[in-house]
Amino acid sequence: MFRSIHLLIFCLCLKYATSDLLSVPSSKQELLSYFSLSAMDLHETCTGNSWLQLGSCLAELEEYDPNYKNPNIADRYNMLKLSYMIEHFAICFDISPCSAQTILSYITESIFFIIRNLYGILGDAYDCLLKSKLEVLYAGCSAEYETEQILYAQPSNREVSHRLKSIVNCVANRLQCEDNSRNEFLSAGHAGADLLSLFTEMRPRLVDALLYNVPYKSFDQALYENIQLEKN
Repeated sequence: MFRSIHLLIFCLCLKYATSDLLSVPSSKQELLSYFSLSAMDLHETCTGNSWLQLGSCLAELEEYDPNYKNPNIADRYNMLKLSYMIEHFAICFDISPCSAQTILSYITESIFFIIRNLYGILGDAYDCLLKSKLEVLYAGCSAEYETEQILYAQPSNREVSHRLKSIVNCVANRLQCEDNSRNEFLSAGHAGADLLSLFTEMRPRLVDALLYNVPYKSFDQALYENIQLEKN
């Protein structure tokens, strides 16, 4: 079951999210040290109690489940439990006026959406994926994508989000599952690809928010819910 987790797009998203999101600096001192900034650099909306609030919210997660940073992503109950913990965390920290909060909101809403689609709140994608040879499908689709880029000389399409969405589309078309399960995988996979893309540019996004009060885009659930499998 999920033997090669690092190859699976949705598992990769969750691993990135639960390790990076829940290991963010929880005090102003940690924040400044992490970005090599001084208190004078921060935008006025980020100089108050925002990071005290974050530390308090993370402490609540720790008290509720000390193992929340290392979820068992092959366990449906464990992941559904984590999704509601993350939702609570998002609500807890939502009062912060600092634009950095918009990045955390995007991440938490993305994770909740991914888990909801893959682990059975909306359907049965989880049961289908358990029976599928995802490692083989992912490896094959990834190799095909790389070959196409070489043949058609499309270096711009190596961008993280585009690459992963193309691979997710390929995998979804080869899953031996009902259409609704494959569509749930597609929705989660596309949301996960955009989430991973954010992680690749996390540092500059956070700096823009902390220094210049530049908010990050909101998570658009409808954008992913409307993704449907292409009929051959």
